Amino acid sequence: MITLKQAVYAEVNVSMTELRSNLVGVIEASNLSPIAVLIRNKPAAYLISPIYYEEMLQKIEDLELNKIVNARSGGKTVQLRIEDL
Repeated sequence: MITLKQAVYAEVNVSMTELRSNLVGVIEASNLSPIAVLIRNKPAAYLISPIYYEEMLQKIEDLELNKIVNARSGGKTVQLRIEDL
């Protein structure tokens, strides 16, 4: 049987057992950094703070807007004066 290694995308790692027994302590110790929850030494979930989540959503939205801008670039342009707006 081949065992595949799985990347962990968080500096703070915690087992499910430790998370159940000390949720508040784990969150406080993370200093709002993402937390990887491990089951049998493999990531099963990630916990992120509301601030981190909002930043992620903003970055995703920016990426989507960039796609729209790139798709529309090179099209017909219209000359306007600021006074006309």
